[in-house]
Amino acid sequence: MKHTFKIEVMKGFPNTENGIEKGVSAPFGGVVNDYLIIAGGCNFPDKPVFEGGKKHYYKGVYAANVAQGNCLSWTKVGELPVEAGYGVSIPSPKGIYMIGGNNLEGSLKDAYEMLFDSQTMSVQFNKLPSLPCTLDNMTGTIVNNHIVVAGGVADGAPSLKVLSLNLSDVNSGWVEVTTLPSSPRVQPVCAAIDNKFQLWGGFYDGSKGGDPVVYTEGLQFDLTKKEWQQLGFIGKDEAHSLTTVGAAAVQLNANEVLLTGGVNKDIFFDAISGAYKMVEKQNYLKQPVEWYRFNGTLMLFNAKTNSWTETNLSSPHLARAGALMVCAKNAVYYVGGELKPGVRSAEVSKITWE
Repeated sequence: MKHTFKIEVMKGFPNTENGIEKGVSAPFGGVVNDYLIIAGGCNFPDKPVFEGGKKHYYKGVYAANVAQGNCLSWTKVGELPVEAGYGVSIPSPKGIYMIGGNNLEGSLKDAYEMLFDSQTMSVQFNKLPSLPCTLDNMTGTIVNNHIVVAGGVADGAPSLKVLSLNLSDVNSGWVEVTTLPSSPRVQPVCAAIDNKFQLWGGFYDGSKGGDPVVYTEGLQFDLTKKEWQQLGFIGKDEAHSLTTVGAAAVQLNANEVLLTGGVNKDIFFDAISGAYKMVEKQNYLKQPVEWYRFNGTLMLFNAKTNSWTETNLSSPHLARAGALMVCAKNAVYYVGGELKPGVRSAEVSKITWE
């Protein structure tokens, strides 16, 4: 059955921390009991990065009831243990698992479950075992009651690690279950399909040797058999494929994944490879928003056909990098991100389907 998707721009963004009203990239978040939660993230509150602006991280945790129409009324319900962004958020039974991330001090090893109480409008944090390394810009999900995180930047270097935490026995701590085949993947996306871990995209900047790569295809890891398998491209073929760098993805159900946003693979590769054929390096951050060609098409993965297809929805409201994408009962919320490197958006969009 083919879905018809539509987008609605919501009103309202948190504004109680100085500068946060300009929008944030890479926050933690989720939906708990009809409340959209946003926590942390970062921006350049004073002036843009290309004018020498300094990055600022936030620690506030905000909640807004999404059952009350298209105007979001935000309440600050608590604070993260430290300012942070660029970690992984995964829905938990009573809140959100929050893993890793970074801030101006460096990368983090922290992992915890944030519990949200909608009666008292407050949060509490249950600490999980710390990661064996600092980790940010990775991806993660729950497969067969194990939190699985993969790729990203571990101890300051692009990572091949795939780590797992057994939620039935958290005291046993994190285990490195395997490594990614070929080179590291920073900023991939993932899903849990048929009790297997599926991962797509990401990039490697060549900093540990070998060539830079912007990945557009996927991999599947069977945690039982400990085997990797190649998956197809995000798009109909390699020539028309998308990367996940800066993109956001969310799993709708056992068989379907949505993905949108993220950078243009050719423009991004031109920069990370050091070629700068499209624009001089000193001018890379100074181009207008349209020049960067961030992806504004909503893509749908179907596990039964093992393929990604373009949906009917393509919108400039989706063309952001570093946005948060979270699933509610009958909608997906797309929060913040950047319109171009260093320029944030304070927009919250709601995606629904028939």
